[in-house]
Amino acid sequence: MIRHVSPKDIPDPKKSGLPLNAYLLHNLAHVELNAIDLAWDTVVRFSPFSEILGEGFFADFAHVADDESRHFCWCSQRLAELGFKYGDMPAHNLLWRECEKSSDNVATRLAVIPLVQVPLLCSSCPSGPILKNMFSICAL
Repeated sequence: MIRHVSPKDIPDPKKSGLPLNAYLLHNLAHVELNAIDLAWDTVVRFSPFSEILGEGFFADFAHVADDESRHFCWCSQRLAELGFKYGDMPAHNLLWRECEKSSDNVATRLAVIPLVQVPLLCSSCPSGPILKNMFSICAL
């Protein structure tokens, strides 16, 4: 079970109680799980509009959920190999709070979450070559 806290209360790597490789994997697993939840929520929440949105809209989100589930499983498996599990440190619920704000408007959901919220969540995350180097150093 994951304990949700304010984003400012997420411990930094040195205070998390996890080695850096497990810390990074835990955070990545959290992003993947949020993506799964968001995709399935979009399918279910906006299903009354299937005639307008078309079946392809829902099939695409189901495909996204499937892909993200695979990513989450890979993160969880590697965490287990390191002796840890998802939930060993708290996580924020910032993305889900924003998801709730767009619960009544599919256009808002499609625009706000990927264009505004995801970059905010990832703004402090390393990416590209830096992330690759960190994963190599941490033996992920």
